[in-house]
Amino acid sequence: MLKKTLIEFRDSVDNCNWIWFPPLLFALTGLIIYLSDSNLFFFQIINSGRNQYLEFFWANINILGDAFFIVVIQLLWIRRRPEIVWSSVFAAFPAFLISHGIKVLLSIPRPAGTLPQEMINILGPVFTQNSFPSGHATTVFTVAGVWILCTDSVSIKYISLFSAFMIGYSRIVAGVHWPVDIMGGAIIGWISACAGIVIYSKFRWSRKRLSINILTVLLIAAGIVLLFQYDTGFEQAVIFHRVFAGACVITGTISLMLNFRNKELDACKKSINVR
Repeated sequence: MLKKTLIEFRDSVDNCNWIWFPPLLFALTGLIIYLSDSNLFFFQIINSGRNQYLEFFWANINILGDAFFIVVIQLLWIRRRPEIVWSSVFAAFPAFLISHGIKVLLSIPRPAGTLPQEMINILGPVFTQNSFPSGHATTVFTVAGVWILCTDSVSIKYISLFSAFMIGYSRIVAGVHWPVDIMGGAIIGWISACAGIVIYSKFRWSRKRLSINILTVLLIAAGIVLLFQYDTGFEQAVIFHRVFAGACVITGTISLMLNFRNKELDACKKSINVR
């Protein structure tokens, strides 16, 4: 009995740590960078250290943080983990409103709008305004936060966190964001992930097979647009872009066909639990 109580206490502490420690770490890191006036210092270290032979790699990492890609990638797990997808969808609303509201309100110049051209290595499209917070960082940390808070797998938690960090880091490598922008986006994304999970738990209709099938169809439509019409602005990532979109559309189509064949989805029988 005592052993079981101790294990439950340990698990509750671990869950609490995962909820609060990452955003506190992001906030502390961003605050230290801001107060020490080292935003430019860290930007130049990361941006100037880019290797031209790795531009292909960083271009492909960059596009994974694009909101369109994040939407379509949900097709890869919508059948097995629909609660993850729905929580991400609900989380997208506060993430978008908060991040874009702050962008417009503060209107902080990006590196290309502040520094001389010879001091920046730009990879991909050039942007000059609305730097804080990073939209890519907000997007990826929203989805990563949902995964981390809704899975028991420690490996998935760390993979999600590392993937989000790499995509955020790639935005500095591309020369379009300051380090503080990434920290700000990470905080907003994490808060939005928590909000999305709470919202999902309140809407039982989102667990119905029909609602999941409708969402799957919408995501497949988005995948088709991504495959044939969407332009990321990264020429180095065109092949990966098309292969990625095609794979997601095929996976989503197969998931939809299997859903129609089955009378119910096992993944929707229970409510989501924060891990």
